[in-house]
Amino acid sequence: MTRRLPVYIVVDCSGSMAGNPIAEANRAVQALYCCIMQDPVTIETVWLSVVTFSDSATQISPLTEACDFVIPELLAAGQKRLGLALTLLSECVEREVRKTTGDQRGDWKPLVFLLTDGAIADSWESPVQRIRDQGLRIIGLVCGDECDLSVLKRITTSAYLFRDLGPGAASDLFRIPSSLFGATSYKMEDLATDVPLPPPPPVIIIDL
Repeated sequence: MTRRLPVYIVVDCSGSMAGNPIAEANRAVQALYCCIMQDPVTIETVWLSVVTFSDSATQISPLTEACDFVIPELLAAGQKRLGLALTLLSECVEREVRKTTGDQRGDWKPLVFLLTDGAIADSWESPVQRIRDQGLRIIGLVCGDECDLSVLKRITTSAYLFRDLGPGAASDLFRIPSSLFGATSYKMEDLATDVPLPPPPPVIIIDL
């Protein structure tokens, strides 16, 4: 059985994302998919899932093999409920990610991309702790020109600001799964292992 690298894309689809932020989120998901499909290792190994949140949280794409993944169209409306999204994400990981047993090797530790404009409205502390207990790596991708990073810094492993996003910048950033995979010799249950993320592309501003 193929050992998978699960990649979860958690997208803020609340009303504050309307306009340029949700357009950037759509481009980011497309860029990630294109990078995966261009790499012979990741196309065979990465499985993708999309979780969206606004008034509620929904897994609109269950964990799917890259070659069968369908890029969703993301629309913005409603309130921002990140806590619900993180709770759902934790449940999806628990249900979908394979753990090592006597009969099979488990999946690689999941990688999470969080696409948001940064303003968080609900309670997120307890869901974040559950995520940390599962050893998940969350990369924050801030869409739009304005953002309050005070909360996002406490949620993510790394956060990047999409200011002045130029051609190819998203593609550079979304090569992280293939870059990480080369160094990822850790299992889902090996929570103590901390593999450094590759450096950000030069056009992305890191703010952590």
